[in-house]
Amino acid sequence: MRIKRAGEWRSKRTAPIYTEKRAHCDFEDIPSIMKKGDIYVSTSLGEGFGISGMNAMALGIPVITPRFGGCLEYALPDLCTYINPKSYKTYRVMDGITQFNNCIWPVLSIGDTRDAMRSVYENFKDAEKKAAAAYKYVHNNFTYDVIGPKFIEAVSL
Repeated sequence: MRIKRAGEWRSKRTAPIYTEKRAHCDFEDIPSIMKKGDIYVSTSLGEGFGISGMNAMALGIPVITPRFGGCLEYALPDLCTYINPKSYKTYRVMDGITQFNNCIWPVLSIGDTRDAMRSVYENFKDAEKKAAAAYKYVHNNFTYDVIGPKFIEAVSL
């Protein structure tokens, strides 16, 4: 697996942000890619479940995520850092997916995202404690051994 650095963004007030460009990513590569970062930040407006945040938690990586959507099923306050939405907005069209049309989505500000990232940076020991608790929580509640029987029971009704 080769990762090429496609871009670098710098600001006087922030650390450099690097982006990677790749033509293809195998599923098996995802953990090693995620482990290259110190934290996982999601600025998704909403997801059905948001499995990438759970993947980061399963790897013991501190997570920053919006306080909205399906990720709240596992991204509990003592396991992650939230980006609190400024407000909510109804989008007539979202991502060209019909089921998302005219739904309410959070409005996230760059400043609030920056503040969440700064909070984790300045309190990294606390973020590591949350990440350790999240690791245990995910491994105790969301493994195939735990979810599999529940899924089979649900579809057997």
